[in-house]
Amino acid sequence: MLASKLKQVTNQHTMQDRDLAISTSDKTWTIFNKIFTTIIPGKTEDACCAAIKRNLANMNITRLIHKPFVRFATNTLLQNRFTKMGNLALQSDDIAIIKIGIIVDGIEGHTGCTVVFGDDFEKHLLKNAAKALFDMGVDFLHSHNPTGIEMYQYLYASSKAMGYDFNLNPAGYLIGHTPFVHRKRGLNTFTQPIEPAQWVLQIQIRHKVFDYGALYESLLF
Repeated sequence: MLASKLKQVTNQHTMQDRDLAISTSDKTWTIFNKIFTTIIPGKTEDACCAAIKRNLANMNITRLIHKPFVRFATNTLLQNRFTKMGNLALQSDDIAIIKIGIIVDGIEGHTGCTVVFGDDFEKHLLKNAAKALFDMGVDFLHSHNPTGIEMYQYLYASSKAMGYDFNLNPAGYLIGHTPFVHRKRGLNTFTQPIEPAQWVLQIQIRHKVFDYGALYESLLF
């Protein structure tokens, strides 16, 4: 039932809709790059979320799809639906995942990535692997015209080959629909070919030995 519903929704999108979604994604990343600098060692997760919201308001962005998502250290293992454990303070040698979901010029925009503080080699490898998996997903979209299920089967296998565990289910969601269509089921359950610029591709992986994870998400096109 969900797949047929989503197929009807995606077929309604026009080329103009896709261009607007891509433009909004670019703007959202520009905004993200201006605000994530508020994440500095010594601040707690809650303090960083509050600082991001203030910075967004200063840029006249007050409509949020969800509140800023900031997780440090072991809390980077938590999936979207799980409440963080405590209010961790960022350390000088640490890993953080940050996500925003905002409305820009009336269009929904999502970004999320991992930031590493310090020189820990394993943390940097994990961060880079999350971004690499996203890029591999983009290439796979254009070379194979996959369904959502096929996309994530490919990503699961690729993360395993890198030596990491995929750590998100459901994963991926259709933009422009709240409450999110992915709340119970995601792109990883979608049985139809993926239409570009309509879905957020979510990558979240975890280290097999150390208690932390990494994330990267953005519009898939």
